[in-house]
Amino acid sequence: MTTEISLAIAVDAFTDNDIVLLERSAFPDGLQLAALEWSARGNASLDAFQRVLDFVLTLLANCMNDYDIWLLTGDSVWQPDTRVVRYRKRFNALKMRGIDFESVPERFESAIEQDGKIKFYGAVRLDRSLASAVSLVTAPGSSAFVVAKPKSSSIEFLLASGWSGKLNADSRMVADVVAIGGIVLQRFGFFDDARAGIIAIGGPDVLQRVVSEF
Repeated sequence: MTTEISLAIAVDAFTDNDIVLLERSAFPDGLQLAALEWSARGNASLDAFQRVLDFVLTLLANCMNDYDIWLLTGDSVWQPDTRVVRYRKRFNALKMRGIDFESVPERFESAIEQDGKIKFYGAVRLDRSLASAVSLVTAPGSSAFVVAKPKSSSIEFLLASGWSGKLNADSRMVADVVAIGGIVLQRFGFFDDARAGIIAIGGPDVLQRVVSEF
């Protein structure tokens, strides 16, 4: 345990708590969700988030070695359906911004089309060497999550519908991740926020496994 990282727990993420406000009506009936929040304070929210991210990635690797961790990233706005956009897809578009995942062989991309527009979504397997890239991809307004899931389960099925980066709007995706025993992680705290860190949403039993190692 580190004195720099604080942990908060909500046994039932649908009741009043200080971590997250989930709308019960947005999620499947009977779905049980708990929430964790790791946070740190610092003069710069990015530095605080980076400390928390490094800590959480290490914690999950140590206590859940039968899981792997993936970054989900997507277009936040619809794009014109052009040859250039289709060529770049998601990861080439990120590379043009200096965020390069080409060294990672385990990555997938998919497109969703609507009314002549297109959005691309991608999933890339993470390790601690990519932590700085996570900070860039999860900037304010981004359509991004981190997902921890059993190694025996696929990640590709999540790409079919995409995501917005907002937990209530992405309730279907959250429910699908939890159904395979996974955890959805979301960044919070930007700019001059006093605290920054990560919120984790998952089944109570799965999150209890994580808490026991903190």
